[in-house]
Amino acid sequence: MSTTAPVPAGGAVTAAGTLARFILRQNRLRLPLWILLAGGLVLGNAGTYADLFSADQALADRVDAVLHNPAVLAATGPGYGLAEATVGNLGPLVANDSSSVFILAALMSVLLVVRHTRAEEESGSTELVRAAAVGPHAPLAAALAVAAAANVALGLVLAAGLAGMGLPVTGSAAFGSSVAAVGMAFAAIAGAVGQLIQHSRAVTGITLAGVLGLSFVLRGIGDISGGALSWSSPIGWAQAMRPYAQERWWPLLFLVALAAAGVAAAFLLGARRDFGGGSLRPRPGRARASARLRGPFSLAVRLQRGTLGAWTTGVFVLGLFGGGMVSALDAAQTVQSDVYRQLFGGGGSERFADHVFVYYLRLMALFTCVYAVLSGSRARAEEGSGRADAVLAAAVSRHRWVLTQLAVAVAGSAVVLLSAGLGTGLAYGAATGEAAQVLRLVAGAHVHLPAIALLTGVAFLLYGLAPRWSGLVWAVVAYAFFASLFGRALGLPGWLLGLSVVELSPDYPETTAGPTALIVLTAVALALTVAAVRGFERRDLHPDI
Repeated sequence: MSTTAPVPAGGAVTAAGTLARFILRQNRLRLPLWILLAGGLVLGNAGTYADLFSADQALADRVDAVLHNPAVLAATGPGYGLAEATVGNLGPLVANDSSSVFILAALMSVLLVVRHTRAEEESGSTELVRAAAVGPHAPLAAALAVAAAANVALGLVLAAGLAGMGLPVTGSAAFGSSVAAVGMAFAAIAGAVGQLIQHSRAVTGITLAGVLGLSFVLRGIGDISGGALSWSSPIGWAQAMRPYAQERWWPLLFLVALAAAGVAAAFLLGARRDFGGGSLRPRPGRARASARLRGPFSLAVRLQRGTLGAWTTGVFVLGLFGGGMVSALDAAQTVQSDVYRQLFGGGGSERFADHVFVYYLRLMALFTCVYAVLSGSRARAEEGSGRADAVLAAAVSRHRWVLTQLAVAVAGSAVVLLSAGLGTGLAYGAATGEAAQVLRLVAGAHVHLPAIALLTGVAFLLYGLAPRWSGLVWAVVAYAFFASLFGRALGLPGWLLGLSVVELSPDYPETTAGPTALIVLTAVALALTVAAVRGFERRDLHPDI
């Protein structure tokens, strides 16, 4: 029996504007953080390259290392205009090396749309909203409108920032437009997939690990095999606009058409399904759970496997990008490594690549921090929805349940770090012929695990003591991004840099990873865990959560 509510007199998107304002209010911190992160990475690249490649020979070596390294081309892009790049116009190099911003724009868009459509419908929030004079398509329209506005804002920040740094205005506008269009296309895809699939975790996994991951792989294979396959990827269409290299605007039409088709499909599918369900009927589960699914840990892993798969795939791709890029920098012998030492810190190793790997693996650890907090917030969602009550009503104690949620978050973070290290090591090892670098960079990623466990302990301490304030942990994550990405360039003192959680980890592989720091971080994480468990055991369930 359909549970679709009648359409209000105002139409199917009645009150979409009001809902859009509410979504903006809910994301008044998240969206600026996403835009700051994505824009900061690109503008930071542009500023760094202006210092690094102030000599023609240094630029020529860098370009040669990219164009003759298939691993770099697969990770970054086809290198349009690189051969014509000059010290006065580093735009082609900046655009090619900043292809990871397409992934960030897609991540921002997909997570935003899924959170405010399928996830809220799954939690029951949308049912309450639609009890008022709200059109059946208003939540979807509002989420897509906010995603479009966020991507336009990101595109404008990129275009204005790059032009303000002296790069050609037309190329800057083309690059900003391409990033915004990719973000809007994946927002529309997420909206359409959300009408097909009933559960938000599956929607996120299919869109990110499936569609986005496949798009990146197809583009990479196409760029090293003649370019034909790149035209099957939205990311390939964006790079085909050739910012700073005799721009072509017509590929933008492909992205606009994909976004329009995704929006149309989302509204059409949404009109043909029941509220709370999906167009594709979920497969019935077993009548009796298997032995692997009879404990709280295995249940938590099962619930989070889609999210973990999406994050693992994403950081693996970013790792491939980083490993290939570092191999190209390492091959350019005239590169001004003293500038990198200043930006990336350290100085304990003569191997140039190690300096860059410290910075890049720290960036991967920052992304893993986001995963850890998102994974840990699952406990609050389970309690708020009432599903935790059913588990705790069985022979599962409170401390076992909350420890299980924390253990899954930390274990998942270890898997994400493993994927980041593997991707980086495989790309770098393939380019340099040093297979031993794979294990070395996997270890370099995992030196951050104690610090991430500490952050997870902070998140669960807030959840155990005052769940209404658990969102404050995002301030810790935001500061970690700011300090680690921009702190050295801004000349922040060491003690302020040290307040970033990932800066507490050893600078391996540049320096030896001594056990003292790792032991201290692990001990603090365990202490926070004990305090979090005690707090959760002593408070009431659902304290206005």
